[in-house]
Amino acid sequence: MHCHSIDQFLEVGSKCPICNKIIDKTKKNRYLRIYLSDIDSSGSSKAVVRSELKKSLTESNHKIIALQTELSNTKAKLDEARANHETALIQARTSKDTVKEITETMQSLKMDCQQVADARDDYMMKLKSVKLCNQTLIDELKESQKSYNSINKELNSLRSKKEKCSTCEKKPLNSIGVVEAVTSTNSSSNSQDYRSKYLDLQKQNNDLLEKKKILEKKFVELTISANSSNVAQEITYHAPQHHQQGNGTHSRENKLLIDISRLKKSKDKMYKEKCNFQGKYNATNIQLKEMQANKEALLGEIKALKEKLKASDESVALLEQAKQDWQDDTSSTKERLKTSLENVILLKNLNQKYAAEIVVVHSKLAASEQMMQAFQENELVVSKELDELKSMLESANISNNDLSSEIVTLKEKLATATRSWF
Repeated sequence: MHCHSIDQFLEVGSKCPICNKIIDKTKKNRYLRIYLSDIDSSGSSKAVVRSELKKSLTESNHKIIALQTELSNTKAKLDEARANHETALIQARTSKDTVKEITETMQSLKMDCQQVADARDDYMMKLKSVKLCNQTLIDELKESQKSYNSINKELNSLRSKKEKCSTCEKKPLNSIGVVEAVTSTNSSSNSQDYRSKYLDLQKQNNDLLEKKKILEKKFVELTISANSSNVAQEITYHAPQHHQQGNGTHSRENKLLIDISRLKKSKDKMYKEKCNFQGKYNATNIQLKEMQANKEALLGEIKALKEKLKASDESVALLEQAKQDWQDDTSSTKERLKTSLENVILLKNLNQKYAAEIVVVHSKLAASEQMMQAFQENELVVSKELDELKSMLESANISNNDLSSEIVTLKEKLATATRSWF
């Protein structure tokens, strides 16, 4: 069947379809080929070898297909591992940027907390200075109160030591308290009281002077007109008495004027001290109000700073939590990366193993191809020798027995060549 198909092929062309050799069509017997066939009824060793070779070739092809499939799967896994590795690297870079931002935010929050603490210390120092100033003003107020009380005691002692006029109505002086002395109404009433007393004394003095003038006039008249010595004696006796009474009135008036001037000076001094005390008191009230306002503002700022500090603590806690989450993610990413690297190494080892097996299979295939090529070359050599023998037989008219012996020899050579190949 093979021969007929080759004959039909050579009728059209001059090349052999098996070995691609140019065939000379002038010769009658153009070729002699041996074809391997799966059907061998004799069950010789050649058929067994051929079947084993085909079986090993089929198994090798299956192994090659399986290795190629595993290789493609390994490449896919490698690509996936590389993609996971790139994703992990991107996540690591993003996490590093996030950690950097968190660190910068923490640094800024620490600086804000330090500024808040410094501001709080400054406000506490200011509050201490304000408290010291307030205590100083309170001490000055107490000293002013003591000096005012001492002046009031001195004034009361002067009033108690003051002598009253004999003709004046004996009236007790009103004692002025601490609050009455500092008020302008009581001061004006005291000055009016002293002025009225002074006017009364001046009126009494004028009356006494008038009486003295009248008495002197009467004394002159009585001296001129009187004849008896008793009247003159009586006038002489009463005149020094009235004169002494006038001198006593003058002395009391002068003493009262001195006391009034002293009281006026004391009153002016007390008024000045009262004005100074009132100014200090007003300034103290203003400073106390300012201190209260500063205290309220300071408390508000401290409250705001506490809220900021609380918010900063919460932010720091959130940042710590985020940092911990990032560290957990980083550790899990490192674990996944380590696993992927191990898988890559394992896949590389498998790839190397499969590549070595593929090389072995290729080497076996190359050896099989070389053996097939050698077998084909031996077949060509035998066919050439057969052609030459046939031509020699035709030319020399060799007998059939010799020809059969030569053919047997050639068959033995062919069997030997085939046996050496397999």
